[in-house]
Amino acid sequence: MPMPTDKIILKSIRFYGYHGVSDEEQTTGRTYEVDVELPYDLHEAGETDRLEHTVNYRQLFDIVIHWGTQKRFRLLESLAHHIAQDILEHTNAREVCIRVRKIHPPLPSVMEYASVEITRKRTA
Repeated sequence: MPMPTDKIILKSIRFYGYHGVSDEEQTTGRTYEVDVELPYDLHEAGETDRLEHTVNYRQLFDIVIHWGTQKRFRLLESLAHHIAQDILEHTNAREVCIRVRKIHPPLPSVMEYASVEITRKRTA
């Protein structure tokens, strides 16, 4: 079955979290932003106007906030992976793309953000 061309997108979910390689980042924290993209067939939801025919945005938001604020990771890659796996486990989405941005990372230069993007697909 081909992937749908429709998408659900949550952009720039912002939170303060304690992620990073250095112990200082684990202690002082930083601001992060997460984007969530799910290819999802939205035809039935559009026709029926019923929540059960789509993915609840609040559920996606809550998953991001849980992993971003209640857990600690050394790598953005690991944070993104756990968010993606949780979304696939708790929704009927078959694929998800997660972008995590660390705003103003602690580097010896001015940089807006450092970012990772991962895509995960349901295996079963």
